[in-house]
Amino acid sequence: PAPMNHEEYLKFINSLPTDPPPGVFGFHDNATLTKDRNETYAMMNALLLTVGSAAGGSGVGPEEVVGNVASDILKRVPQPWDIGAVAEKWPIVYEESMNTVLRQELQRFNKLINVILGSLKNIHKAIQGLLLMSAELETCFFQIFDGKTPELWLAKSYPSRKPLGSYVNDLIERL
Repeated sequence: PAPMNHEEYLKFINSLPTDPPPGVFGFHDNATLTKDRNETYAMMNALLLTVGSAAGGSGVGPEEVVGNVASDILKRVPQPWDIGAVAEKWPIVYEESMNTVLRQELQRFNKLINVILGSLKNIHKAIQGLLLMSAELETCFFQIFDGKTPELWLAKSYPSRKPLGSYVNDLIERL
């Protein structure tokens, strides 16, 4: 700005926007959307942490909550696909390239299903005191308690940012 007196400088400063547009910093206008989404995720994660640590009068502990969720998911998620039976019904031949894709997708889903079923069964055993809970299983336990999709599952999964309930519903629809 041109040289001014003190009052004019204050007036000029007050006229500037409190939240400058992303273009000021060389970003695209959609950067605001990404920033807002990330702030929302951070706020929701903080809220989930407070819910998990709040003392409730119901007397239900985290072990019971996670045990119930794990039991529900175990009932709903099907067993892995029998790839041998699928290969007999839809053999891989040159004229049917989709059969190759089908088999590859089933192998990926089988890996995911095995990780989900294995981790949930191990959580049940750990809750009963039959198995020592590893750091990886403990992380999975608390992520389920917080309503998040466990990182252990996401490592073998298709890309998803859904919370646990929506993720399980989506997975069952895909299967």
